[in-house]
Amino acid sequence: MKKLYICAFITLMSICISGIFSVDTHSNSNGAPAGSAGAPNDPANGCARSGCHSGGTTPRAGLINSNIPAAGYIPGQTYSFTISITEAGISKWGFQASPQSSTGALLGSIILTNINETRFAAGGGNKYITHTTAGNSGSTGSKSWSFDWTAPAIGSGLVTFYANVNASNGNGSSNGDQIFNGSVSYQEASGVGFETVSSSTFEIFPNPSNAGYFVVKGVSAGVHQVNVFDVQGKLVLSQQQAVEMQTISTNGLEKGVYFVSVEGEQSRTVKKLIIQ
Repeated sequence: MKKLYICAFITLMSICISGIFSVDTHSNSNGAPAGSAGAPNDPANGCARSGCHSGGTTPRAGLINSNIPAAGYIPGQTYSFTISITEAGISKWGFQASPQSSTGALLGSIILTNINETRFAAGGGNKYITHTTAGNSGSTGSKSWSFDWTAPAIGSGLVTFYANVNASNGNGSSNGDQIFNGSVSYQEASGVGFETVSSSTFEIFPNPSNAGYFVVKGVSAGVHQVNVFDVQGKLVLSQQQAVEMQTISTNGLEKGVYFVSVEGEQSRTVKKLIIQ
Protein backbone atom coordinates (compact mmCIF):
# COMPACT_ATOMS: atom_id res chain seq x y z
CA MET A 1 0.00 0.00 0.00
CA LYS A 2 2.88 2.38 0.82
CA LYS A 3 4.39 1.77 -2.63
CA LEU A 4 1.03 2.50 -4.22
CA TYR A 5 0.84 5.89 -2.44
CA ILE A 6 4.39 6.73 -3.52
CA CYS A 7 3.62 5.87 -7.15
CA ALA A 8 0.45 7.96 -7.08
CA PHE A 9 2.37 10.92 -5.58
CA ILE A 10 5.10 10.70 -8.23
CA THR A 11 2.50 10.54 -11.01
CA LEU A 12 0.67 13.58 -9.64
CA MET A 13 3.88 15.60 -9.34
CA SER A 14 4.82 14.66 -12.90
CA ILE A 15 1.50 15.96 -14.18
CA CYS A 16 1.91 19.23 -12.24
CA ILE A 17 5.47 19.79 -13.43
CA SER A 18 4.49 18.98 -17.00
CA GLY A 19 1.65 21.47 -16.81
CA ILE A 20 3.92 24.20 -15.45
CA PHE A 21 6.48 23.78 -18.20
CA SER A 22 3.77 23.51 -20.86
CA VAL A 23 2.30 26.88 -19.90
CA ASP A 24 5.70 28.50 -19.61
CA THR A 25 6.82 27.15 -22.99
CA HIS A 26 3.74 27.85 -25.07
CA SER A 27 2.04 30.91 -23.65
CA ASN A 28 5.10 32.82 -22.32
CA SER A 29 2.76 34.17 -19.66
CA ASN A 30 5.55 36.12 -17.93
CA GLY A 31 6.99 37.74 -21.04
CA ALA A 32 8.45 36.86 -24.41
CA PRO A 33 12.12 35.80 -24.65
CA ALA A 34 14.54 38.62 -25.49
CA GLY A 35 14.92 39.18 -29.21
CA SER A 36 11.26 38.61 -30.10
CA ALA A 37 10.30 42.15 -31.13
CA GLY A 38 10.50 41.33 -34.83
CA ALA A 39 13.45 43.61 -35.64
CA PRO A 40 15.65 42.53 -38.58
CA ASN A 41 18.67 42.12 -36.30
CA ASP A 42 16.88 40.31 -33.49
CA PRO A 43 18.29 36.82 -32.87
CA ALA A 44 14.81 35.34 -32.46
CA ASN A 45 13.32 37.48 -35.26
CA GLY A 46 9.76 37.43 -33.98
CA CYS A 47 7.31 35.26 -32.09
CA ALA A 48 5.90 33.11 -34.91
CA ARG A 49 8.62 30.50 -35.04
CA SER A 50 9.33 26.92 -34.06
CA GLY A 51 9.10 26.39 -30.32
CA CYS A 52 7.27 29.65 -29.68
CA HIS A 53 3.98 30.37 -31.48
CA SER A 54 2.46 29.05 -34.69
CA GLY A 55 -0.20 30.72 -36.80
CA GLY A 56 1.96 33.10 -38.83
CA THR A 57 2.72 36.81 -38.57
CA THR A 58 0.49 39.56 -39.97
CA PRO A 59 1.54 43.21 -40.35
CA ARG A 60 -0.78 45.52 -38.41
CA ALA A 61 -0.75 49.32 -38.66
CA GLY A 62 -1.27 51.36 -35.52
CA LEU A 63 0.34 48.96 -33.03
CA ILE A 64 2.80 51.62 -31.87
CA ASN A 65 1.74 55.13 -30.85
CA SER A 66 3.70 57.96 -29.24
CA ASN A 67 3.65 61.69 -28.62
CA ILE A 68 6.85 62.36 -30.57
CA PRO A 69 6.15 65.40 -32.79
CA ALA A 70 6.19 65.11 -36.57
CA ALA A 71 9.41 67.16 -36.58
CA GLY A 72 11.19 64.35 -34.72
CA TYR A 73 12.50 63.53 -31.27
CA ILE A 74 14.69 65.87 -29.25
CA PRO A 75 17.78 64.21 -27.71
CA GLY A 76 17.36 63.72 -23.99
CA GLN A 77 13.60 64.36 -23.97
CA THR A 78 11.20 61.73 -22.58
CA TYR A 79 8.16 60.61 -24.58
CA SER A 80 5.16 58.37 -23.90
CA PHE A 81 4.48 55.19 -25.90
CA THR A 82 1.53 52.83 -26.12
CA ILE A 83 1.38 49.40 -27.74
CA SER A 84 -2.27 48.62 -28.49
CA ILE A 85 -4.18 45.87 -30.29
CA THR A 86 -7.81 45.18 -31.13
CA GLU A 87 -8.88 41.67 -32.15
CA ALA A 88 -12.39 40.32 -31.67
CA GLY A 89 -12.89 37.48 -29.20
CA ILE A 90 -9.35 37.51 -27.74
CA SER A 91 -8.71 37.90 -24.01
CA LYS A 92 -5.11 36.63 -23.68
CA TRP A 93 -2.35 38.82 -25.02
CA GLY A 94 1.40 39.28 -25.12
CA PHE A 95 3.90 41.69 -26.66
CA GLN A 96 7.50 42.72 -27.02
CA ALA A 97 8.91 46.03 -28.28
CA SER A 98 12.34 47.53 -28.81
CA PRO A 99 13.82 50.85 -30.09
CA GLN A 100 16.79 50.15 -32.35
CA SER A 101 19.24 51.64 -34.82
CA SER A 102 19.68 50.26 -38.33
CA THR A 103 22.37 47.92 -36.96
CA GLY A 104 20.18 46.60 -34.14
CA ALA A 105 21.73 48.64 -31.31
CA LEU A 106 19.49 49.92 -28.52
CA LEU A 107 18.76 53.62 -28.95
CA GLY A 108 17.57 55.67 -26.00
CA SER A 109 16.24 54.28 -22.73
CA ILE A 110 13.00 52.44 -22.07
CA ILE A 111 11.31 53.47 -18.80
CA LEU A 112 8.83 51.11 -17.16
CA THR A 113 5.73 53.06 -16.10
CA ASN A 114 3.55 50.09 -15.12
CA ILE A 115 5.66 47.38 -13.47
CA ASN A 116 2.55 45.35 -12.78
CA GLU A 117 1.95 44.70 -16.49
CA THR A 118 5.35 45.29 -18.14
CA ARG A 119 8.94 44.22 -17.54
CA PHE A 120 12.28 43.98 -19.32
CA ALA A 121 12.71 40.69 -21.16
CA ALA A 122 14.98 38.24 -19.40
CA GLY A 123 18.45 38.08 -20.89
CA GLY A 124 18.01 41.23 -22.97
CA GLY A 125 19.19 43.88 -20.57
CA ASN A 126 16.96 46.94 -20.98
CA LYS A 127 16.66 46.56 -24.75
CA TYR A 128 13.30 44.76 -24.86
CA ILE A 129 10.07 45.49 -22.99
CA THR A 130 7.47 42.75 -22.67
CA HIS A 131 4.38 41.76 -20.66
CA THR A 132 4.17 40.23 -17.20
CA THR A 133 1.77 37.50 -16.10
CA ALA A 134 -0.63 40.20 -14.90
CA GLY A 135 -0.20 42.01 -18.20
CA ASN A 136 -1.26 39.20 -20.54
CA SER A 137 -4.94 39.44 -19.66
CA GLY A 138 -7.29 42.20 -20.70
CA SER A 139 -10.74 43.11 -21.86
CA THR A 140 -12.03 40.75 -24.51
CA GLY A 141 -11.24 42.23 -27.90
CA SER A 142 -8.52 44.74 -27.00
CA LYS A 143 -5.36 45.31 -24.95
CA SER A 144 -2.73 48.02 -24.49
CA TRP A 145 0.57 48.49 -22.65
CA SER A 146 2.30 51.81 -21.94
CA PHE A 147 5.86 52.90 -21.24
CA ASP A 148 8.12 55.94 -21.58
CA TRP A 149 11.22 56.37 -23.69
CA THR A 150 14.05 58.86 -23.24
CA ALA A 151 15.57 59.85 -26.56
CA PRO A 152 19.28 59.12 -27.17
CA ALA A 153 22.20 61.54 -27.42
CA ILE A 154 22.65 64.12 -30.14
CA GLY A 155 23.68 62.60 -33.46
CA SER A 156 21.96 59.23 -32.93
CA GLY A 157 19.81 59.75 -36.01
CA LEU A 158 16.90 57.55 -37.05
CA VAL A 159 15.36 55.25 -34.44
CA THR A 160 12.88 52.50 -35.28
CA PHE A 161 10.50 50.97 -32.77
CA TYR A 162 9.62 47.35 -33.50
CA ALA A 163 6.77 45.46 -31.85
CA ASN A 164 5.22 41.99 -31.97
CA VAL A 165 1.84 41.37 -30.35
CA ASN A 166 0.37 37.94 -29.65
CA ALA A 167 -3.41 37.49 -29.78
CA SER A 168 -3.59 34.11 -28.06
CA ASN A 169 -6.43 31.62 -28.35
CA GLY A 170 -5.73 30.61 -24.74
CA ASN A 171 -5.62 26.85 -25.36
CA GLY A 172 -2.36 26.43 -23.43
CA SER A 173 -0.34 25.48 -26.52
CA SER A 174 1.49 27.31 -29.28
CA ASN A 175 -1.06 26.29 -31.90
CA GLY A 176 -3.48 28.78 -33.45
CA ASP A 177 -2.14 31.99 -31.90
CA GLN A 178 -2.10 35.12 -34.05
CA ILE A 179 1.06 37.24 -34.18
CA PHE A 180 0.84 40.84 -35.39
CA ASN A 181 3.87 43.01 -36.04
CA GLY A 182 4.56 46.65 -36.76
CA SER A 183 7.29 49.29 -36.74
CA VAL A 184 7.50 53.09 -36.60
CA SER A 185 10.57 55.22 -37.33
CA TYR A 186 11.38 58.63 -35.90
CA GLN A 187 13.97 61.10 -37.12
CA GLU A 188 16.11 63.16 -34.80
CA ALA A 189 14.77 66.73 -34.88
CA SER A 190 16.93 69.13 -36.86
CA GLY A 191 18.33 72.29 -35.32
CA VAL A 192 18.89 70.83 -31.88
CA GLY A 193 22.00 70.32 -29.87
CA PHE A 194 23.26 73.88 -30.04
CA GLU A 195 21.97 76.51 -27.64
CA THR A 196 18.87 75.14 -25.94
CA VAL A 197 16.42 77.50 -24.28
CA SER A 198 16.74 77.03 -20.53
CA SER A 199 13.70 75.44 -18.89
CA SER A 200 14.16 77.83 -15.97
CA THR A 201 13.42 80.86 -18.19
CA PHE A 202 10.91 79.37 -20.65
CA GLU A 203 7.46 79.11 -19.05
CA ILE A 204 3.93 78.21 -20.13
CA PHE A 205 0.99 79.45 -18.07
CA PRO A 206 -1.75 78.91 -17.14
CA ASN A 207 -1.06 75.19 -17.38
CA PRO A 208 -3.48 73.45 -17.29
CA SER A 209 -5.36 76.11 -19.23
CA ASN A 210 -9.11 76.52 -19.50
CA ALA A 211 -9.08 80.24 -20.30
CA GLY A 212 -8.94 79.97 -24.10
CA TYR A 213 -5.28 80.95 -24.24
CA PHE A 214 -1.82 80.27 -22.83
CA VAL A 215 1.19 82.51 -22.35
CA VAL A 216 4.75 81.74 -23.45
CA LYS A 217 7.14 83.68 -21.21
CA GLY A 218 10.90 83.91 -20.87
CA VAL A 219 11.90 83.33 -24.50
CA SER A 220 15.37 84.68 -25.26
CA ALA A 221 15.99 87.54 -27.68
CA GLY A 222 15.29 87.03 -31.35
CA VAL A 223 12.47 85.65 -33.45
CA HIS A 224 11.16 82.23 -32.41
CA GLN A 225 8.56 79.91 -33.86
CA VAL A 226 5.96 78.53 -31.46
CA ASN A 227 4.54 75.22 -32.71
CA VAL A 228 1.84 73.20 -30.95
CA PHE A 229 1.51 69.46 -31.63
CA ASP A 230 -1.19 67.04 -30.52
CA VAL A 231 -0.36 63.64 -28.97
CA GLN A 232 -0.28 62.05 -32.44
CA GLY A 233 2.48 64.46 -33.53
CA LYS A 234 0.20 66.54 -35.76
CA LEU A 235 0.97 70.27 -35.98
CA VAL A 236 -2.21 72.06 -34.86
CA LEU A 237 -0.99 75.62 -34.24
CA SER A 238 2.00 77.70 -35.30
CA GLN A 239 2.96 81.35 -34.90
CA GLN A 240 6.03 83.56 -34.52
CA GLN A 241 7.14 85.14 -31.27
CA ALA A 242 9.51 88.09 -31.23
CA VAL A 243 8.90 89.33 -27.68
CA GLU A 244 9.77 87.97 -24.25
CA MET A 245 6.13 87.18 -23.41
CA GLN A 246 3.28 86.42 -25.78
CA THR A 247 -0.34 85.29 -25.41
CA ILE A 248 -1.46 82.52 -27.75
CA SER A 249 -5.12 81.66 -28.36
CA THR A 250 -6.26 78.05 -28.01
CA ASN A 251 -9.57 78.62 -29.79
CA GLY A 252 -10.33 75.63 -32.00
CA LEU A 253 -8.25 73.22 -29.93
CA GLU A 254 -10.08 70.41 -28.14
CA LYS A 255 -9.45 69.50 -24.51
CA GLY A 256 -6.43 67.25 -24.04
CA VAL A 257 -2.64 67.06 -23.93
CA TYR A 258 -0.48 69.06 -26.35
CA PHE A 259 3.23 69.77 -26.79
CA VAL A 260 4.50 73.30 -27.27
CA SER A 261 7.77 73.63 -29.16
CA VAL A 262 9.64 76.94 -29.05
CA GLU A 263 12.21 77.01 -31.84
CA GLY A 264 14.94 79.55 -32.52
CA GLU A 265 17.72 79.61 -35.09
CA GLN A 266 19.89 77.37 -32.93
CA SER A 267 17.54 76.17 -30.22
CA ARG A 268 14.46 74.05 -29.66
CA THR A 269 12.62 73.19 -26.45
CA VAL A 270 9.36 71.28 -25.96
CA LYS A 271 7.00 71.45 -23.00
CA LYS A 272 3.70 69.75 -22.25
CA LEU A 273 0.48 71.81 -22.22
CA ILE A 274 -2.88 70.58 -20.90
CA ILE A 275 -6.06 72.22 -22.16
CA GLN A 276 -9.12 71.67 -19.98
